[in-house]
Amino acid sequence: MKKIIYPVIVLLCMTAMSCAWLGVGKKAAIGTPVDLGLTSGTLWADRNIGAEAPEEMGQYYAWGETAFKLSFAFPNYKWCKGSYDTLTKYCTDSSYGDVDNKTELDDVDDVAVQTWGRTWKMPTREQLKELYNECYWVLVHTYNGKRMNGYIVYKARKDSDKGVKTNDDAADASYNVASDPHIFLPATGYIDSKNLCDSFYYGYYWSRSLGTDDSHAYYLYFHSDLVYYDEYCRDFGFQVRPVCKATK
Repeated sequence: MKKIIYPVIVLLCMTAMSCAWLGVGKKAAIGTPVDLGLTSGTLWADRNIGAEAPEEMGQYYAWGETAFKLSFAFPNYKWCKGSYDTLTKYCTDSSYGDVDNKTELDDVDDVAVQTWGRTWKMPTREQLKELYNECYWVLVHTYNGKRMNGYIVYKARKDSDKGVKTNDDAADASYNVASDPHIFLPATGYIDSKNLCDSFYYGYYWSRSLGTDDSHAYYLYFHSDLVYYDEYCRDFGFQVRPVCKATK
């Protein structure tokens, strides 16, 4: 994973910005569900957990953790005894720790459930794949008048648009944020230890699904040339975009 690491002042900036995310004394804004026409009926939130608006950065979380923190590494990860091979929960292989055969987060460890309520959950790996395969993705550098790299993910108008990944120069001009259902995924980067990496260039979003390697979990990632889903270390700080189901 390529890292673009900002100076030490990031930690100070993050401390100051915590009130804009889930800092002490502030209630996080709950997102609005957006219908992207997905086969499963899944609705995606219009913002990240901790963001006051769709174009803003949200909060960073390690996989399976629900509390705010500034440093992300296995020595302070909730579900291990200090290393990747001493896992205490969500483990299917004894070489990684205590086996419980859990492969999806319990609601008590799902930050979407704990922050926004039981209507919301972190997406599964299958829901990430569905978003990837069934929507029309457009890379942009501005959203809602704010300079922020990321992808507008539109409800596809026709089958031939599903799964298309393009940029704002080559995109079908008939798609419009004012009239077409969509979400915006900002390129918020990730946190490794106390370093904010790849911010404004890459996006990293957790699922609720354990990876094939027990020390990993599935996530969605993107940059200017690629959108995909993969698995990576559970202790890293990624963003979370919740989902819910349509009510009948």
